[in-house]
Amino acid sequence: MVSSRIPQKARLEHRWRLERAVASVGAWSVGICVVSALGGLALGVITLPRNGIWLAVGLTGLAWLVGIAAVGIRLMRRPSLGSLAKRADAVLNLPDDLLVLSELKEGQENEPWRIATWQKLEDVLGKLNLREAWPVKLSRRSGWALGAAVIVTALTVWLGAVRLGQDNARLAREAAEKAERIAAADEMLKDWKEFAEQTHDPELKKLFTDAEKLREALQQKDPMAAMLAMDRLDQQLGALQAEIDKDSMSSQAGGIADAMESFAGAGAMSAALRNQNYEQAAREAEKLREKLAKKPEESTEVKREAASSEMLQTEAQNASNRGNQNLSNTLNELSKLAKTGSVPNKRLQGLMQKLGEQFAMEEARQGRGLAARLSKKQMELLRRKLRGEDPKEGLLLSLCQSCLGRGGNRAGNGSGGDPRGTPTELASAGVQERVTGTMNDGETQVTVTSSASGTGTSVSGGRKATFSDYVELSQKAVADENLPLAYRQVIRAYFEKIRPVAENPTP
Repeated sequence: MVSSRIPQKARLEHRWRLERAVASVGAWSVGICVVSALGGLALGVITLPRNGIWLAVGLTGLAWLVGIAAVGIRLMRRPSLGSLAKRADAVLNLPDDLLVLSELKEGQENEPWRIATWQKLEDVLGKLNLREAWPVKLSRRSGWALGAAVIVTALTVWLGAVRLGQDNARLAREAAEKAERIAAADEMLKDWKEFAEQTHDPELKKLFTDAEKLREALQQKDPMAAMLAMDRLDQQLGALQAEIDKDSMSSQAGGIADAMESFAGAGAMSAALRNQNYEQAAREAEKLREKLAKKPEESTEVKREAASSEMLQTEAQNASNRGNQNLSNTLNELSKLAKTGSVPNKRLQGLMQKLGEQFAMEEARQGRGLAARLSKKQMELLRRKLRGEDPKEGLLLSLCQSCLGRGGNRAGNGSGGDPRGTPTELASAGVQERVTGTMNDGETQVTVTSSASGTGTSVSGGRKATFSDYVELSQKAVADENLPLAYRQVIRAYFEKIRPVAENPTP
């Protein structure tokens, strides 16, 4: 019995499948080349996100997998007997009668002539070198297509690696910027926490304590949560600032200072108020109240009574318009008392206490406003950082140092130097000047002589100013209560400079 209708069937099938697989390499190489070129074009021209880069490279790899799978399937596919016999007869050029076994019908395999033909074909094919008789080679066109596919794929993969490297650098840069923004936010929130611990203002303490919600929002991956939290906090700060601007007495400070300067002994308080140093004004008001309390039965003189009363009445109306009824009532009472020209100390000391309370409240209000403005500026800088901008200003503002201060009266701890300035060294400069005059019943003549060599000629016939004249003039210059305290200090420093050399008592 013949075991197969075609002798050497396994060897012939192997050559047939290998030939068909190699023949399909060219077509699939062209397909892979097209897909890789499209992926490379997308990577080179279009700015793709990270997923797009992986998709372009992945499609190129998928094309290779599909092509290799298709070639492998053709390599594993078995041919029919007729197809195998026809292809083998065409390639091997064997006699026609040697491959007619494919036409055998079932039941005829054991016929003697069939067996003889089978045996003859078996002998021929057994001695035949199928690699030489049935060569399987890649065509030149398929080779070029496969080479182009490899080159284009390599370029696409390289371009994808470059884009992934750029994206990794971008992600690292964004991570560093995010860490910087988080550090800036932590610095700001730490400053807020320290300020909330140090301030005695209950509104500010509550506001900056609630800011911990902003820290929680910043820890989330979604930046919009932090933006929304900052917007809510910004609205609260805006409402606080609007309330402060409405209640502030800054617009009235100058008018109240001008009116209060008419009261004897209130010059220092008025000077502090004019400089809008409300803390100092409150202290001066308390000092004046204590001074008045020592002599409750006496009276305090009021200069320019009509003008003072009118100015106080105007400021009282302004305070009433702003809604500060307490300050309005206090100024109204002062206005009524100023009309008399002399105010009992017992009544004035209570009004001074109320004014001091108003100044203290304004001082707290000003501190609250400063904290609100600084925190809004901090948040604006942080918001710009969260948006990826790079503001020139740094988050170096400090609520603790700016609002609470390190020195007294919210001041710094540096030295301003001698308020009288640097002494003038006339002797070392080699120039001396002297003022002399002639006093008579008519006009007074004054002559100034100067000498570059340090010597000068005296003017005869005149009377030199004595130390008693200097003392009287200096005392009159600083006796006016209408002068602010700072002005009087400058005048004293001036008279110290021109004190006569012969005598040196304190004026």
